[in-house]
Amino acid sequence: VLLVLFLVSAQRARVAGATRSLERIRVVLLLVAAQRAGVTCAARRAALFRAFWFLVLALRTG
Repeated sequence: VLLVLFLVSAQRARVAGATRSLERIRVVLLLVAAQRAGVTCAARRAALFRAFWFLVLALRTG
């Protein structure tokens, strides 16, 4: 029974890790798209990068 519970929790951790990884990729792609769309103002770019790092920290903590 304990082995089954361990395997289920390991599978959930893998799924959560994959989801976090995909979310990070999505955030990076959004930043690149915003920059290509003409978000060249330094203040806007800085705000986008701050938002990116807040999301990365949130995703790392779970």
